[in-house]
Formats: sequence, C-alpha cells, structure tokens
Amino acid sequence: MSYLPAGRRRGGDIAGCLWPAAAAAVFAAAVVLLPPCDARFAAAAVLTLFLPGYALARCIPGSGPRDRFETAVLGCGLSIAIVISLGFIMNRSGCIITAAPVALVLAAVSAAGSLLALRGGPAPGRNASAGRDTAAVAVICVVLLMALAAFYRFTSLGYSEFQGDEAKVLVKVQDMLAGDHDVIFEHKKGPGELLVCAVTGAAFGRVNELGSRLPFAAAALAAVGAIFLTGRLMFSRRAGLIAGLIAAVNGYLIAFARITQYQSLIVLLVALCLYCLCRAGRAPGRSASGGPDSGRAGSECYLLAAAFLLSAAFLT
Repeated sequence: MSYLPAGRRRGGDIAGCLWPAAAAAVFAAAVVLLPPCDARFAAAAVLTLFLPGYALARCIPGSGPRDRFETAVLGCGLSIAIVISLGFIMNRSGCIITAAPVALVLAAVSAAGSLLALRGGPAPGRNASAGRDTAAVAVICVVLLMALAAFYRFTSLGYSEFQGDEAKVLVKVQDMLAGDHDVIFEHKKGPGELLVCAVTGAAFGRVNELGSRLPFAAAALAAVGAIFLTGRLMFSRRAGLIAGLIAAVNGYLIAFARITQYQSLIVLLVALCLYCLCRAGRAPGRSASGGPDSGRAGSECYLLAAAFLLSAAFLT
C-alpha cells in the first residue's frame, strides 16, 4: 500500500482512513438507541475496547505500525487507557457515567483519529520494508498463538457468579453508576478496575458476569500480543513467539484474565508502554513512510502514547 499525501489520496485510501469513524458512529447510535440486548452488547464491546484506540494508532506517522496486528494490539491498549481516563474525568467532574456521553465521546475520539489518519498517517498494511513480517509461516504462528490465548481466556467466561473480590468491585461499580463520586477513594486499590467496569457497564446497558469480565479478558488477550510484539522488536520473531506462548499458557495470567481484577490491565498497559518506548527509539531514517521528519514525528507520537499508557497504568 502506498502512502500518499493528504491532498493526493485515492478514494480507496480515503475510505480506508474514515471507516473507523463511520463504524464508531453506527455503534454509538446502537449503544444509545437500543435497549440492553446482544446487538447492543456487541456494538458497545467494539466501541469501548477497540475502535477509538485503533483509529488513533492508525494515524501515527512515519514509524507507525507496519501491519494490522500491531495496530490492533496497540488500538486495544489505547482504547482501554481511553476508557479509564474517560471514566476518571467523568467521575471527578461530577458527571454520572451513562451510555450517551460515553458513546458520544468514544465516537468523537474515533472520528478524530480517522481525520488525523486522512491527513497523512500511514494506514496499516503490507509494504516493502515489512515483507518478512507477512510471511505465511509467521502469520500462521501468530494466529495460533492468539487462538490458544483466546481459548483459555474466553471459554465459558460468564458461566460462574461473581466471587470474592469481584463482588466487592461490582458493589462499588453500582454505587458509581448511581452517582457516588467518592467511591474510588474508598477502594483500597487503584480505581482503574472500577472505571473500566463502570464505563463498559454503562455502554452495555447492564452489569453482569460476562460483560464485567470481558474487558479484562480482552486486555489479557491483547497483552499476549503486546508481549509477542515487544519480544519481536527487541530480539527476534522467535523470541517474541516464545515469550507470547509463555504468557498465553501462564496459569496466573489466565486466572486473572477471567475475573474483574486489575492485573490484566496492568500487564497490557505496561507491556505496550515498553513497546512504544522501543518504537520511539528507532532511528528516524528507518521510518516506514520515508523521510526523517515523518520518522521523528512518529517517535514523538510513540513517546506520547507511552506516557498516556503509563498514566492509565498508574490509575489502575
């Protein structure tokens, strides 16, 4: 895929840049207009856990993500950081967390990312410098790795009732959704797990076992991808696959992925922060889109992303 200046983009390039904004608008409408149902649940899950961050990840210039997998993993982490930040801002500003403002803000972030990508950020896809990363064997290995991780994290995710610390979290979440703005200071841990459950619960229209655990399982799955990407970037593809495989089958990570606890969020945010710092350290001359200016801008964007992810980790 060629990367054209904003004023010379073809129709397909424009559509490729703007589809996250269009999808976010549709999903936001579904969240606001539909009663609690499976369709709203699916729309809210994509809107809160993927689209905003994906739209922002696609617009990183120069040394930005070179393939769709990198962009998707980074997008999931950024989306969760956005959800934590949005929940914290709404809580401290005295707003009750409800579906409409959550959907509108996330759709606006997705639209902003799409417009920034339209102005010249590289869309994810294959290019000459990333040809080795799209080899069939590498793709199959990554697919199998993520499928294995997903099997352990998502199978029968909502089958059991809330247990132990989960129940304590959900009681505080219900208080937060009812308008108690000081409940985050009564929590003995960081408020991130409360904020994630509150924002996603408002978007889902209901708080239940599956909906409350889904963000943490998604974060745990993305964390496996982030560990693979970091290992691949710092060492080699083989090292990344081995590290990702260890994370995918690690019993502690699997256990925490299946409950509403903060550990999965921390692993994802810290792993992606390290990844962004490594990407920021790449020489500007090695940028995917060419010139040193775009590479320098990409490094700066990755530093900002790392700072944002780390701030969300501190809140968690």
